Amino acid sequence: MAKGDPLLSPWSWAAGDYVGLQITISVAFNNSTRAIQSATVHRDDGCQYHTIVFDVPSDQVKAKRLAAPTDGAGDKTYTKAQINAQGLTVIEDILAIQITAEP
Repeated sequence: MAKGDPLLSPWSWAAGDYVGLQITISVAFNNSTRAIQSATVHRDDGCQYHTIVFDVPSDQVKAKRLAAPTDGAGDKTYTKAQINAQGLTVIEDILAIQITAEP
């Protein structure tokens, strides 16, 4: 994507642990309305991270958490309603806040 090009669906983010295993999230959104449609969290088997955290992790009011499968590798899909319940309705809501991963 060239600088200035619009962000197109899906948007992805990844964090790796000390041995290179990753937890990732892919967020599908409507390119016109920017509304989030769904999100899939993937965790490599053995990755030390189990949760993706949006906003300030230490602030229990602000922090929004999406968990990955804890029993090995795999994907966990979140619906639009589940994401919206976290206060994230458009892709810009995600892009405007800090994103981290935690065990």
